[in-house]
Amino acid sequence: EVIVPIAVTQAAAEGSLGWGSAILMGIVQGLTEFLPISSDGHLALAYHAAGMKPDLAFEVFLHLATLLAMLVYFRRDLADILDALPAATDAPTNTEPTP
Repeated sequence: EVIVPIAVTQAAAEGSLGWGSAILMGIVQGLTEFLPISSDGHLALAYHAAGMKPDLAFEVFLHLATLLAMLVYFRRDLADILDALPAATDAPTNTEPTP
């Protein structure tokens, strides 16, 4: 059984976003997320170019999917950081002022 996000099924039911459009928007989001300009702007341009109206629920879903992908990709680094936190908080600090 395939689990389909509510944002996708609702938008598809309203006729504002089909599967092909959803895939296109996901690709645009994935390719532009790490550019030094807003991925929201790219999504707005993609909506306009495709002649679709923006769907806020779907855009939120795209951002959550991006966050999930980043957490999965960086899971080892995040685990290392979390493992190092107790040692960093227990380390003695130098209270003497530096000249």
